Amino acid sequence: MDAVRFGPDGVVTVVVQDARTGEVLMVASADREALERTARTGQAWYWSRSRGRLWRKGETSGHIQRVREIRVDCDGDAVLFVVDQTGPACHTGRRTCFHRALGGEDLTAPARPDVLDEVFAVVRERAASLPEGSYTAALLRGGCPWTTCGRSWPADAMPVRLVIFDCDRTLWDHPNVTALRLPVRRVDDLTVEDADGVRVRLRPGAREVLEGLRARGILVSVASWNRPEPVQAIFEALELSHYFTRPKVEHHPYKEQTIGRLLDELAADGLALRPEEVLFVDDRMMHLDRVRRALGPVRTALAGVEVTDLRDVLGYLD
Repeated sequence: MDAVRFGPDGVVTVVVQDARTGEVLMVASADREALERTARTGQAWYWSRSRGRLWRKGETSGHIQRVREIRVDCDGDAVLFVVDQTGPACHTGRRTCFHRALGGEDLTAPARPDVLDEVFAVVRERAASLPEGSYTAALLRGGCPWTTCGRSWPADAMPVRLVIFDCDRTLWDHPNVTALRLPVRRVDDLTVEDADGVRVRLRPGAREVLEGLRARGILVSVASWNRPEPVQAIFEALELSHYFTRPKVEHHPYKEQTIGRLLDELAADGLALRPEEVLFVDDRMMHLDRVRRALGPVRTALAGVEVTDLRDVLGYLD
């Protein structure tokens, strides 16, 4: 708190940034007590000059801000809250308070392509907290979503012959393994470390799942449009390469085309797969929908909701 330079009126300017998108959501003021409450509770508190009192974001609207980080600028006269925003940040109902140009015209954009990411974030939160009165939580309490997913396929449907995992978000505990700097070294049976000391750990059950898929004669691959070298290096360091068919396919900016290219490569090698023989596991609904639209009836599973533990993959195949 000593790094903050409060003004003559005892407040400091607070800029609020969305933790997921980097978007600036609003600007407000905070006094010392507001900052202390924010740091203590993890929710954003501010000082209202017009009302002359402290207020918590969302106390009436429900549009709370969960504060991940509090940063102070180089001069100490401004503070940054990095937040997870629930609902719109602006009292007008817009997502951000900065929705007007200098001339006054409204810059509100149509729904963004990543709106499904926001929906998924809500579903994931419901799955973690299972709040009373939530319809989504009620569905999740009703049984394993894998069961529901499986019922959409008839009993005589073709068996799965290829499982494709999203590169960054399903096998590892790091959100972007392709950002690792080579070389990487093995730390233990589950962990590698890159040149900057960033560590990536294999998710619990991952090796068991890979062994189970191999025992069933099911091919495994990883799809991403990012750099292949760090992923291959992790596989080799953890002695996982032998579980994968083409652990990393050719770079392409759209994951569905990456997967389409993988299927073409397999077909060229004499292994032609129908879309319904493929199971794609990702944590983004947007990716799943794009893959289905591009390739046909690919079976998809949403990690974090349908796959809360990687071992669920084996349960689904059984």
